[in-house]
Amino acid sequence: MEDYLKEFDEYKYIVLCNTLFDAGFKNLNDALSYYVNQKRCHKYNKYEVYDVDSEDDDKELERIRESYKSYIHYLEEREDEWELD
Repeated sequence: MEDYLKEFDEYKYIVLCNTLFDAGFKNLNDALSYYVNQKRCHKYNKYEVYDVDSEDDDKELERIRESYKSYIHYLEEREDEWELD
């Protein structure tokens, strides 16, 4: 988990889906490309790009970090299930 949290700290742009972490990026072009693709494919979800450097809301970033932790925890649980198959 610690490696994933270090990775989170490297993200400069975070794409949120319905206010929760969806993907993190180090450059804006990749973030915008992902954002446009997801928005086109999943029209019923609300997507937005969060710019880590331009936002001064530490509470919001911490909330996003917690959703990222939940996402990683979910993937780790699924990984265990995939290994059993």
